[in-house]
Amino acid sequence: GSSPGDVGKVWGATVCMGFLFFRGSDPRVRSAMHELTTPMREDQSDFNRNLLRQHVRWDEHRLTYTASTRTSYGTIEQPNRTYTGLRIAMLAHDKF
Repeated sequence: GSSPGDVGKVWGATVCMGFLFFRGSDPRVRSAMHELTTPMREDQSDFNRNLLRQHVRWDEHRLTYTASTRTSYGTIEQPNRTYTGLRIAMLAHDKF
């Protein structure tokens, strides 16, 4: 996605809340939910800004949005959290 624009400028793309899947079998997902969903006034903006605050490092360093043709992976690197190391996969734009 491209919204919110401030996160898109940092990463190159944003997580689309219209198509999102959480693998609940990983206990780190349950641990991260409060940090990632509070506050939740506007889901896509708040979720992306919360994710940005958790110091996600994307494997390719800068994401592409509409030009993406492969899945991009990121890791939450916020220190001293039970969910540090949690991996995120962002599907390529041309797949949906």
